[in-house]
Amino acid sequence: MVIEDLVNCIKTKAYNDRAEQLIKLIQDELKDIESQNLHNEKNYKKLLTHLEKLDEYYDGFHVITQYNKLIGFAGLFSKRWGNVGRVLTTTYKIPSLRRKSLAYTDDKFQHLWSTNIAPIQVFLAKELKLDAVFVSTEYPRRHSSLNRFTDLTNKYISDKFVMQPHMYRTCAMYGDHWSCWQNITLCKLNPTYMFDFDMMTKEQWKINYQS
Repeated sequence: MVIEDLVNCIKTKAYNDRAEQLIKLIQDELKDIESQNLHNEKNYKKLLTHLEKLDEYYDGFHVITQYNKLIGFAGLFSKRWGNVGRVLTTTYKIPSLRRKSLAYTDDKFQHLWSTNIAPIQVFLAKELKLDAVFVSTEYPRRHSSLNRFTDLTNKYISDKFVMQPHMYRTCAMYGDHWSCWQNITLCKLNPTYMFDFDMMTKEQWKINYQS
């Protein structure tokens, strides 16, 4: 298994050939994205329009391959929350390797996000001197899955993720769609950073969006 940062490949002229190869792998994988019936299909379609200038949109974008076949990818993104980044943005794993939880460890490749990609992206965020990074999931019911992910990932990093108790706004300012409010696990990289995302309780989320 090989993990490469496509953003770094694009920025580094010596690796332009490799960048083109990785971009082609992603394009080929996503060309029939509609057939996968993913609820976030629009995110992958947007990604396809950004691939050639990915460094303008992501701080890092890690592509996982084996024998030069695509396994998955995920980005580190900090263009929305000041000096805070979101780890595991636009995550994708090929259909044959998917599970619904972030934290599975029993089967080959099910541990990629928690034991491989998240630690790499936390390390990158520290190099970039970000104040903090977070991982988020939709729906209050996925709090427990994110908590398991937190426990597993913390075995592989020195700066620990901490689960936050409520639902937090992750969209652009004042975005109020139900999907804007998400569970968050937060990893502080600057000890003076104060987490101040807009929040609502899980009970209020259910009243607002499930009643």
